[in-house]
Amino acid sequence: MQAFTAGVQGADLAALPEADRRTYRALGGALMEIAEMAAALPIELRARHPEVDWRGWIGLRDLLLADGLRREMPRLSPCVEHDLPILLTTIHAEIEHLEA
Repeated sequence: MQAFTAGVQGADLAALPEADRRTYRALGGALMEIAEMAAALPIELRARHPEVDWRGWIGLRDLLLADGLRREMPRLSPCVEHDLPILLTTIHAEIEHLEA
């Protein structure tokens, strides 16, 4: 997801539905997958990482199902720019924990 949103911020992100339909649809699909996976994670794992906005990620699924991606695109910029890197850092930490 970071690869296809690299350099896309703020107003550019808000313009995606019209400017780059393929990236817009890919972003929506990736966000849906992340939201569904976040909901499936054990509560214990989520409790180990309070720095992640788990409720926000899980709630994103409902927003996307309501076709809110187009409507909420301007508000997704912080999610993509700030929350996603925190989530990825957490995922890497959990993988290292499992491999140890």
